Amino acid sequence: MSNNLGENLTRYTYKKKTFCFSDSETESLNLFYSRPWSFAWITCHGDQIIEKHNRFLWFNDLKVSADAARITGFNFQEYKDKAEDPAKVLKELSERLYDPSTINVMHNGLSFDAYQINNWRRSLGLKPDYSFLNHFVDTNCVAKLIKLNMQVQEPLLNQMYKLSSFVQKGLKTSLTTLSKQYGFEVDESQFHGALYDSEITRQIFFKQIWECELAI
Repeated sequence: MSNNLGENLTRYTYKKKTFCFSDSETESLNLFYSRPWSFAWITCHGDQIIEKHNRFLWFNDLKVSADAARITGFNFQEYKDKAEDPAKVLKELSERLYDPSTINVMHNGLSFDAYQINNWRRSLGLKPDYSFLNHFVDTNCVAKLIKLNMQVQEPLLNQMYKLSSFVQKGLKTSLTTLSKQYGFEVDESQFHGALYDSEITRQIFFKQIWECELAI
């Protein structure tokens, strides 16, 4: 394949790459104080899943808001039974998240999950570290790009930051909307579960790479 056919596009290179699809469920929607009580990630080589993690993080002062509990189906007894040391889970996650050979993929990560990861770090006495965004794709931003018929621009991160806060009447890019758009068979009662949302994000990403000229 010659360069003018775009041999660097992700649709042609993804089988050689490692991806980490992740999602968090949190105490509230506060970007600066809320912490994740649940975090899931799916690691793939190409489109083949090689590992899945669905972890609960123990904070003895956890305060899940009523709205967050309603939306995510938070159950304190399940949380208490499954929760682990958040430092242990963060160490495992960081080995993947901060590996520069891994492409991190989240839905709405630039507007939410990236902050929650760093609130998690701060709660453990660690400094914020957003360097995982240097090898990152936000499928929410890419969905907006596709629906607005925009061309991918470099650096991609800058373009995604602009799109993350872009709002237009009728522009819908939620996981639910995109799942219906792509014809996925989904269980809507499972949305807002970290592992389920990570899996849907994975499926959406591998549709999107054929709809725009991502080169990551």
